[in-house]
Amino acid sequence: MEQQTQPTPTYQNPAELPPKESVLLGTIGALLFSLAGAVVFFLLHLANFVAGLSGFVAIATAYFGYGLFSGNKASRKGLIIAAVAAVLSMLVANYFAFAYDFLQELKDAGGTQSFGFALSKAPELLRGNPVHVGCGTQIWTFTLDNSAFIKDVLVSLLFALIGAVGFFRTKLAGTKQHD
Repeated sequence: MEQQTQPTPTYQNPAELPPKESVLLGTIGALLFSLAGAVVFFLLHLANFVAGLSGFVAIATAYFGYGLFSGNKASRKGLIIAAVAAVLSMLVANYFAFAYDFLQELKDAGGTQSFGFALSKAPELLRGNPVHVGCGTQIWTFTLDNSAFIKDVLVSLLFALIGAVGFFRTKLAGTKQHD
């Protein structure tokens, strides 16, 4: 008769276990925190300045937000999600900057419209449709050369990429041991 041996339970120190990761919560955190980069972009836009700083801030804060919400502060998934969140926040920032520029044109023409109005009319302009707006006692027609907006978006994303290269290198070197 053979004796059956029970496996002996092994103890693992909880500090050595990989952290549990909630990708959904991490994504929410990344999206929320990446808005800091969008705010930096918008403020720099108001000063007529475009810099990779806004993209770096968007990626760094998105990665921090991912780690804070997901429970895993060193994750390759977090880097990818942070990069996507940063790109989305840069697109949102460009949209708001475009609407702000449109509002300034309206005000220069004598209009008293709000920022909300400019935001609501921006999609029409971006689709290439003319927008007719009453400014003072006249009706003005505004149009947009989409290529200029697309160029601005691409340039801001390029600067964001350049600004984030060092951040990615540092974080990828730190995540190799965690994934």
